[in-house]
Amino acid sequence: MLSAKQQVTELIKEYQAAVYKAVALLNAKSEQDCGFQQREESPGYRAGYLDAQQRVRYAFHGAGCLVTMFGVEVDFDYAKEGGCTGIDPWFLINFLQNNPAMLAKYPSLTNDNDTEVTQILQELVQDGTLAQYVHSADDWRFYWTADIGNPNLPEVALRWSEKDEVE
Repeated sequence: MLSAKQQVTELIKEYQAAVYKAVALLNAKSEQDCGFQQREESPGYRAGYLDAQQRVRYAFHGAGCLVTMFGVEVDFDYAKEGGCTGIDPWFLINFLQNNPAMLAKYPSLTNDNDTEVTQILQELVQDGTLAQYVHSADDWRFYWTADIGNPNLPEVALRWSEKDEVE
């Protein structure tokens, strides 16, 4: 069985893979439907579906998006500098708690996981695996040290409507 530290490392990889898949789907939707992310489903609620079969749902919030796709729910924030590679502990823990497959796969993280996952993230910073970026009091993202400066990371390329681009 994997140690708790190894489980958190694997959980991060699964979380990021889900985020990258969500961003790819959002970008594909943006290619087909410029400005879709600005439309409100109801006042103040920008949400809808990314596919014609209405199986992949998105809901923009604040600086990020919640995407439910193929039985997986992933929530993330876009970084101020435009990326999506940051690992926010709150979103990582929600990914674990809101996806039964993750709970089953990482059983030792299910007991008091908020505290344990946060402590392990700090251990990964101490051993140089992760780097921490503190942008503000409520933004404590972590990054893989190996990814810092990597030009091949997923890009965020949501397109606004042509009308907005002209203005």
